[in-house]
Amino acid sequence: MSYCRWENTLSDLEDCYESWDEGVSSKDEARARKRLVALAEELLSLARRDSDMVEGLELNEEGRQYEADEEEEEVESEG
Repeated sequence: MSYCRWENTLSDLEDCYESWDEGVSSKDEARARKRLVALAEELLSLARRDSDMVEGLELNEEGRQYEADEEEEEVESEG
């Protein structure tokens, strides 16, 4: 559902991040994990390219800006 796509995906990605060290249980999961990492790299590249996104400003369908929450939690990098 497009109206909650980002919120639902964020929750799923946090679950993947938190369970990373548990590994995967099948070849299909291993392939999906590899593709997820590649896609995350592609998304990061898009975010870096898009200056409005990087600054936390986005336009909604009516052309009005949304501002990113000031109290966002940052995921700490372990590497």
